[in-house]
Amino acid sequence: MKAEEKLLERLNQLLELGQEVLASERVMEYSKGSLAIPTCDYFDDSLVSKWITSTLSFFKRTFGEDSECYRRFEKEVGKCTWKKNVSIGIGIISSAIDEVEGGWLFETKALIQADVFADFLEQATHLLENKYHGPAAVIAGVVLEDGLRKLCDQNGITLPSKPKIDSMNAELAKKGIYNKKKQKQITTLADIRNNAAHGKWDQFNEDDVRRMIEEVGTLMADLFS
Repeated sequence: MKAEEKLLERLNQLLELGQEVLASERVMEYSKGSLAIPTCDYFDDSLVSKWITSTLSFFKRTFGEDSECYRRFEKEVGKCTWKKNVSIGIGIISSAIDEVEGGWLFETKALIQADVFADFLEQATHLLENKYHGPAAVIAGVVLEDGLRKLCDQNGITLPSKPKIDSMNAELAKKGIYNKKKQKQITTLADIRNNAAHGKWDQFNEDDVRRMIEEVGTLMADLFS
């Protein structure tokens, strides 16, 4: 399943949960003299909490805290449970679905990531050209690690606070995000990065780092295209 399909699957689950919240509305009545005054906007508290927490977590993890989806949902729904706010929340999720189906959210995020990766790899290339192949390998390794972390986030892979390249690589391959050949390639690149980070200069040379920078660039382009 592609990243876009997984995003849509989760968004539709959140949309259905929001509709369940709306359907859980109950009319409570209390008497004031001879009048029975109806009071609506009462929902299942546990369902509301689950929906708000799950949606905010998904928006934050997938699109970031600065995204329009996250900011609007937190403002309009995060601290309110009126029927109007629930309806707005459902509308925000529906809008996110439309954006993903149109390729806009995913494409924009991927383009930003590609620019960041390219900037770092350009720095690595500059260091390599000035005979600093160790630091160049470390920077290329940072791009590789960050790319794998983002890929894990996009595909719902839970990570520890300080995930390692090898463990992320294994999880992504296990989930079928890429094949064994690419997994082996990433393992080889990670070895160069680890040797550079630990000062094992005799374990790699300038040509290895030059190849590493090129392959990391190609990998990021393939994985985030």
